[in-house]
Amino acid sequence: MADTNPTFSVSFKLLPSMTSFDFRNYQALSDLHQVHKFLGPASIYPITQNNNALFKELTLFLKDPSQYSGMCFSQAMNDALWLAAVSPETNPDAVLTAASVLIMASLSNKDSAQDLSWLWEEYKDIYRAATPPVRAALMNGFKRLRHSRLLPDDCKPSEEDLLTRALSDVEEILIPIARSMTSAEIESVAAADYGMDLEKHMGALTDLLDSPTLAYPPGERWFPAEVVELTSHVQGRTGWLPCSAIMLLDAVRTLDNRSNAEFRFESQWRDYRRLPARERAAFHAALRYLYESDAFNPQFPNYHCFDTDNDVSLCWNEWP
Repeated sequence: MADTNPTFSVSFKLLPSMTSFDFRNYQALSDLHQVHKFLGPASIYPITQNNNALFKELTLFLKDPSQYSGMCFSQAMNDALWLAAVSPETNPDAVLTAASVLIMASLSNKDSAQDLSWLWEEYKDIYRAATPPVRAALMNGFKRLRHSRLLPDDCKPSEEDLLTRALSDVEEILIPIARSMTSAEIESVAAADYGMDLEKHMGALTDLLDSPTLAYPPGERWFPAEVVELTSHVQGRTGWLPCSAIMLLDAVRTLDNRSNAEFRFESQWRDYRRLPARERAAFHAALRYLYESDAFNPQFPNYHCFDTDNDVSLCWNEWP
């Protein structure tokens, strides 16, 4: 659905109350916030129907969840959210919206978190039937509650519940970017290790680009992985874009067992966001796959430098 209400177009911002940055919590909150923009104002209206005070309270919460403490919501707002969350026959979208707000509130203010296990037990099949980005946002929200011991262990989403896109979908959009490497870029990339073993790296890189799956050969991967990784580490270097795509392909297939994607995102997240839409969507889809597979948790030790113009969250529901 189109986002026709500017009230819900505010980008999620870093919670100033955070004493240490938790990327996985931050991403989960960001995705839950995006659910409202995707479902649109029609999904909010039944919760606050004919009640301007409730609409204003919900609007303020969505703009900045960090300002809420104690009970989080007024009793009237809390009652309205729960009523919507348990009334699928009235408005299915409102069920999703209300659940996402209740999860956000508990994740944002863990000292006053509510027990949402009943929502999981009764309505998890409704959440599973939602469009993939909404489903994944809700399921990863429940996972974060479970991680924080705010839900019992048996409230456990499946691996499929947590994924917005399948691995094959992510591979499909990364491979063309990797294959776009020109002959001049191949020569430059092959020389990235101070020109050492130039011919070997060039031959291995050419073979990789010509292979059906564009996967590193089993066993010895130094050729050409070393020069690909060196090139992907320096934005602006000749061949950086296709090498970054190759690096991400390997990362999603191995669940980033070498932390290449995690390390590069920590230092290059701004560069990834500035890419043209097609490439940005592909890179963020790969990083999202790692996040949703629980194989990605960048640390960002200087998180206090971020503000609303420096959003490190992964793009939501963006696809080439």
